[in-house]
Amino acid sequence: MTAEKPGRCAAVLSLLLAAWTVTAAPAKAGRCADLVRLTIANVTVTSATEVTSGKFTPPGFSNSLETREFCRVIAVAKPTADSLINVEV
Repeated sequence: MTAEKPGRCAAVLSLLLAAWTVTAAPAKAGRCADLVRLTIANVTVTSATEVTSGKFTPPGFSNSLETREFCRVIAVAKPTADSLINVEV
């Protein structure tokens, strides 16, 4: 395992933990939107939006899901020059 892989995992886990922390309680627009300012090495949070409870259709799906209110976070991780990891939580 190279030294880059633990860093890559740590960055993704940090993002997931941050999103989980925000979504553990009912989503609050201010707290959710603040995630775009989150600083994680080699990770850019491109979007953090509050999704209200009700029907939600995930990208790439044709069927909608009945969901509770949540914070939808989209990010891009680039831990190495030749990598591009898209993350959505």
